[in-house]
Amino acid sequence: MILSAHQPAYIPWAGFIHKILSSEIFVILDNIQFEKNSFINRNHLLINNEPKLLTIPIEIKNHLKLNIKDIKISNQTNWRRKHLQSIHLNYSKSPFYKKHISFFEKIYSEKWYHICEINIEILNYILEDIKSDTKIIKMSELEIEGNKTQLLVNLYKKLGCNSFIFGKNGIDYA
Repeated sequence: MILSAHQPAYIPWAGFIHKILSSEIFVILDNIQFEKNSFINRNHLLINNEPKLLTIPIEIKNHLKLNIKDIKISNQTNWRRKHLQSIHLNYSKSPFYKKHISFFEKIYSEKWYHICEINIEILNYILEDIKSDTKIIKMSELEIEGNKTQLLVNLYKKLGCNSFIFGKNGIDYA
């Protein structure tokens, strides 16, 4: 059984999806500590053929001490309108725009309270669209403890896997 895991990402990129598709089980690492300047609440989109960050604002009170699943979205600004407008303006001539724009209009019409919720909703949409059969599990639904390497070892053992796909930072685990 092949396992991979990653923090939930806002509008996940092709490599993120490839990692999931290469696995039989993918664990969303939602109960690990939030990292500042990560792709948990932001990602690059091509805007005027330049990569620009779209960021979901978060409530910053104690945010660096919280697990990802507990990170709240700050809805003080209308970031949803800005993100949808960026997609409309920069992707309306893309081949798959018409197929997917109604999903994004729905996503950005809802008021989200936690970053994990919107990230998982977008990820599930993508995986359903490409007909992925990878089993998706949130780590918060498992009773696993440990930090870094030990956490992954415990996850690996609990799920009975025989292979683990690491990302580019896998070398940091020893």
